[in-house]
Amino acid sequence: MDVMNCLRFLNAGGVIVMHDCYPASEAEACPCEAEAKKMPGFDGNWTGDVWKTIVHLRAARDDINIFVLDADHGAGILTREKNESQINMNIEHIKDLTFSDLRKDPQGLINLKPASWFAQWLEKRKLSA
Repeated sequence: MDVMNCLRFLNAGGVIVMHDCYPASEAEACPCEAEAKKMPGFDGNWTGDVWKTIVHLRAARDDINIFVLDADHGAGILTREKNESQINMNIEHIKDLTFSDLRKDPQGLINLKPASWFAQWLEKRKLSA
């Protein structure tokens, strides 16, 4: 995972931004782009299953805080801080999650926040710096 390599170098106070963390359709969320293109509703956008990386990190790591902004196709924000919303999920179960599961509980799975929440988050970080 690219994000795991990045985390090795993330300093305290640093931020990793990921894109494509909240797909808009089942076709967009298909793990294989070639298969996604054959699906009904494919509109040219493809994120794959990046969102499962967010779920995995929220379940496996207590030393990074993670949320996804509901902007574009989902902007994942990772910081080296205590995980404020760790989830209790078997890591092996994550691969079996579906787009339908994500749509039923985006806040629970990827800690989805409205795009407007980002300004509040930034202000909080400035005050604590």
